[in-house]
Amino acid sequence: MSIRLKLLLSYTGMLVISLLMFFLTAVLITIATTGDLHSFRDFYKVHYQLNP
Repeated sequence: MSIRLKLLLSYTGMLVISLLMFFLTAVLITIATTGDLHSFRDFYKVHYQLNP
């Protein structure tokens, strides 16, 4: 395996892991703020109906 391929895989892995951690953190903070997952879904539906 060439160095270029190793670096490409390494950078891609770092990007994917960073995005997953950011998304997971955002979801957990939102669930912690609203209380549970069901109220989060209801909040999204109401917000989307008001601002499509």
